[in-house]
Amino acid sequence: MLFRSAWNLVTGYSDMAGSSFEIALGDMSGHVEWALDVLASLSCATIAPDASHIAYGTEEGSVTLLTPKRKQEWQFLIEEPICAVVCSAQGRHTLYGTRGGRVGCISLDGTRLWEMALAGEVAHVALSESGEVCAAIVHLPNEEGSLLVCFTGEGQVGWEHRFERRLLGLSLSPNGLYLATSLKDGTAMVYEVVTGEGAKSSRSEEHTSELQ
Repeated sequence: MLFRSAWNLVTGYSDMAGSSFEIALGDMSGHVEWALDVLASLSCATIAPDASHIAYGTEEGSVTLLTPKRKQEWQFLIEEPICAVVCSAQGRHTLYGTRGGRVGCISLDGTRLWEMALAGEVAHVALSESGEVCAAIVHLPNEEGSLLVCFTGEGQVGWEHRFERRLLGLSLSPNGLYLATSLKDGTAMVYEVVTGEGAKSSRSEEHTSELQ
């Protein structure tokens, strides 16, 4: 796994036997600033867009937020394998997704703001800079399709759309106005996320929807 901000990269890895795990921070020149042992099976990692915080999840069900100086801000136990995690600027919001379909948001002080359950494995999550728009890709059980779900900052579902094929990538623009997804065949789709009272429906070749 490899994630980057404008200045730094973060990656998580294990030894050949999968018996020990580390998370590492580096810069765009390839210089490794530090590597930190993780005392659990590392499953995902991310870095905030401003490189202010690093978050990672484990198979044992914990989510941890660090500073670039390796100081732990908090650790939250979900007790379900973490499949996806993303962190907003200044670490204000950390969004996670689990193998059992749970999606939740944690604030900078380590308080869980909300959590909801979806049917399937959460493969990817995305978050706007303000935390007011969130999104997730859910791989449906016993099917080849995926569910794309967009949430408000309070954890309410704004809209969802089902795909017959597996979605492999997900990203939200910092302002939360645009959402992008990708497929294995290289197809990329961009959605306009429309919010606010009286807003017109968003437009896309495959989906028309509105986030209240």
